[in-house]
Amino acid sequence: APAGTTLARELDLVAGVDVRSTGSPLAPAWISIRGSTLQQTRVLLNGVPLHGALDTTFDISVLPVELLQNAVVWRGYTPLHAGPPSAGGVLDLQ
Repeated sequence: APAGTTLARELDLVAGVDVRSTGSPLAPAWISIRGSTLQQTRVLLNGVPLHGALDTTFDISVLPVELLQNAVVWRGYTPLHAGPPSAGGVLDLQ
């Protein structure tokens, strides 16, 4: 990724992915896929869910984009290895 970019900026370029933020580049940011709610979109890191047991959203701004090599977006139906079905989709960061 180019210097100065963020994961939120990179994901905002992906078709079907909506990045929601409170404003500044350092502000918390969440994603939804294909018009789903934040709670209907699962975020994984190498297949491991990044959300808590009670909160199903994850602030993607806490992950440095420099440490990631790839991001896979599944819209709608997801493969079995991505866990239980998610209405919106799954973002698997690698």
